[in-house]
Amino acid sequence: MIQVLSQASLALFGLFGVSVLVSKSAFTILYSIAVVYGLIKFKWNIILQLSILEKWMIALFPAAIVVSFFSVGGPSSAIEVLTRWTWPLIYFPMAYLHQNKDQRIIFIKGLALGLFIACLYSYLRFYREFNFDYDGRIRVASFWDILRWAYFCAVAVTILFTILIKKNFLDKKTWKIMFVLFTMALASLILTSSRGAWMGGLFGMFCALVSQRKSFKYYLGYGVLVCVILLTNAGIRDRILSSFNIKRQGDQITSEDGSNAGRLHMWKVATDLFKEVPFFGVGFKNSKPTLEQFIEKQGPEYAEKYTKIEYSYNDQHSSYVTLLLQFGGIYFVFLYAFFFIVTYRARHQEIFIPAMLCSYAVYFFYSAIVSFEAVIVFALLSLMILQLRKEPIK
Repeated sequence: MIQVLSQASLALFGLFGVSVLVSKSAFTILYSIAVVYGLIKFKWNIILQLSILEKWMIALFPAAIVVSFFSVGGPSSAIEVLTRWTWPLIYFPMAYLHQNKDQRIIFIKGLALGLFIACLYSYLRFYREFNFDYDGRIRVASFWDILRWAYFCAVAVTILFTILIKKNFLDKKTWKIMFVLFTMALASLILTSSRGAWMGGLFGMFCALVSQRKSFKYYLGYGVLVCVILLTNAGIRDRILSSFNIKRQGDQITSEDGSNAGRLHMWKVATDLFKEVPFFGVGFKNSKPTLEQFIEKQGPEYAEKYTKIEYSYNDQHSSYVTLLLQFGGIYFVFLYAFFFIVTYRARHQEIFIPAMLCSYAVYFFYSAIVSFEAVIVFALLSLMILQLRKEPIK
């Protein structure tokens, strides 16, 4: 019976690893099963022995429910968190994987296979939708939508680059496999034409060089790679440079770039509304009706000024602003203080830190923290905390 359960857990985590990048439906189902399995296997009798960071991690989910209950959205927002924002619970399956090597290995292999399949599918879409005609402005997704796929690629590129440059970390065969995956993920990242993900990936790779204290030749190679990408691809170069296209027009901060202007205006309106609900926010998934009422109350001139260029009522295209508005100032401090303390405490972990810093950069451009892809950053945080354990907790 024990052997059957062991084989079942291997199958579960292997398929879960594959599903992360390949199927939203399969991921949702397998994530739920993995969380339940992790909760069952978790040794609750040792909870008092856990570090303050692990206790803090466990508290993130119930705290989000409580805060949402007191938000503008009230009980309905709390229910939304309970059913649709369970990502901090990834700690429990990660804790199980931390203690079980065989399942951990099969999960990593599943992730690698999923990345391989997802990259191949993005190339297939590149052929079907654009006939391999790349002009630097096309946007090629994979199984996930473009923004999520771009973020996944940025994190994958950062982690693979970090592993590849780490001395004596991989045998030759595994290094070659990881290099192929890195090349495939980098190509898929370029095809997304997503500047936030590009900047996050480039920043993450640079941080990997710094964290491993690499010699000048590595920085030179990195610089050559960046220059080749930017100088040979006007689309990428223009997209990245457009991020810095910001100007003041009277009392308004805006941009000639439509995407930039849309974000800046969304952030302005969100911060104006936040001043009215500073503690508990408008509630998870409750920003649209609250923003519509707020903007209507401000009058037509305000609406004309801020909502006519690529405006979104559902999220604010920034994980920091979106979380602040939906969950309020109390939870914003509670969550991001946790993020930054863990990052500081785990600053010597060469594998995970660059990926976290990549995520922090991408979070300026995407509302990833309130969506599916938040599972990535909570998984990274869980692994970082677990690595901080000085000895196994019995």
